[in-house]
Amino acid sequence: MSVLLVDGDNLLTIGFFGVKNYFYKGKHIGGIYHFLNTLRKSFETYHLDKICVFWDGADSAATRKKIYHLYKDTRRSNRWTDEAQSSYSYQRVRIKQYLEELYVRQGEYQNCESDDCIAYYSQNSPKEKKIIYSSDRDLAQLVSVDTDLYNPAHGKIYKPGDTI
Repeated sequence: MSVLLVDGDNLLTIGFFGVKNYFYKGKHIGGIYHFLNTLRKSFETYHLDKICVFWDGADSAATRKKIYHLYKDTRRSNRWTDEAQSSYSYQRVRIKQYLEELYVRQGEYQNCESDDCIAYYSQNSPKEKKIIYSSDRDLAQLVSVDTDLYNPAHGKIYKPGDTI
């Protein structure tokens, strides 16, 4: 059995900013197009049995900010205009609806980031082959005999012993 564990917000952000010229009835849908097309290609390429998409929950960084008040303070926020934030939120909701219709498992928990959910799943799941889809380098520590990491920024799957 094989499963793809997807960092949903990471994949959506890549498509949202990377596929800027896809519109439907005047609305930007580049993130939706990229997200669904990526899952389709992964499903076909890796002969997956299931896909689990994890999303950052409400106040996902709050716990870490209590520990370290500068957590994620260096992130670029100037690219998020009100229009961009509205479009991103719209595409996020639509993707979640489409995934529901496709019977793709999803997880989103308040005060929990998607990488925490992926870590929990990969360390507590039954014996199955797992491929993590994320450009978050923190997830590299999860690579094991049963778990590979696909980094879309590198276009490469990392296995145990590989240098990231």
